[in-house]
Amino acid sequence: MLFWTECPGQEPAAKGEMTVEYLTTRQVAERLQVPVSMVIRLLASGKLSGTRAADRWRVPVGALKEYIRAAPVKRRAPWH
Repeated sequence: MLFWTECPGQEPAAKGEMTVEYLTTRQVAERLQVPVSMVIRLLASGKLSGTRAADRWRVPVGALKEYIRAAPVKRRAPWH
């Protein structure tokens, strides 16, 4: 599992320059611990924000963080 600070291609921005870090669908799937196909369905439905470039989805790190914050937590019933 990768951590936020281990995103491939992450380079420091020049002073005053605004950058947006993007993740691949595979990286998003790893972080959410779901199949890539589910990430693509989330993107296609608009539940997760992303950009499509050259027939590949890219997800801004901020959009993934927002999705995680807004996603309902499914809890399992306690075992009795």
